[in-house]
Amino acid sequence: MHRTEPHVMEPAYSDGHGHYYAAVYLWWDDVHAILGRRHRGEPEDDEQLIQWLRDYGAPTWIASAEGWVDEQGWGLIGPRLVGWEAIRWYQQHGGQLGKYADPTEGARDNLTVPEAMEIAREDPSLIHWGPRR
Repeated sequence: MHRTEPHVMEPAYSDGHGHYYAAVYLWWDDVHAILGRRHRGEPEDDEQLIQWLRDYGAPTWIASAEGWVDEQGWGLIGPRLVGWEAIRWYQQHGGQLGKYADPTEGARDNLTVPEAMEIAREDPSLIHWGPRR
């Protein structure tokens, strides 16, 4: 396998309904450099890219992730950014932490990490990540 230093992006993937997911993304030029040819849309291509990403140090969730392609590249969609995963993502990538409404309190935005951790200890599903607005 041809080894390069690709530009591996870790964007947040949006489903268009206000939910965000961890993601890994490679530009088509990087996909071509890794495969040594253009991506043919075959499962073997995806397996080779996933193996390369594992070797690169990508998150472990890539093994069972759904993929997507667009005009610029190839990507994998990871876990939804809620709970402890949202807090970790915020610490690595920025953005903002929020809290969904619950029976005792309304929704809140712009939580600090200590506030989010305190809420997550009680109910991690209340914490979510979103891009900075």
